[in-house]
Amino acid sequence: NTITVYPNPFSQQTTVSLSKEVKNATVKLINVLGATVSENTFTGDKYVLEKGDLSAGIYFIQVIVDDKVIANKKVIIQ
Repeated sequence: NTITVYPNPFSQQTTVSLSKEVKNATVKLINVLGATVSENTFTGDKYVLEKGDLSAGIYFIQVIVDDKVIANKKVIIQ
């Protein structure tokens, strides 16, 4: 399964789009220090990530299904 993140970089929200549907997936946003700053579950092939109160910078999106990391992607918040 591959993911596309658009727009990237983003300022308010970005869409994580998967090549196929998943059930009960976890999407984590991880900062450059390796700390998880956001974690949510979703079902489907798209997830909208809101900036919220996150600081601008470089992060990594990780999609996890059945305790396996199925995708990693670098994302930049402006």
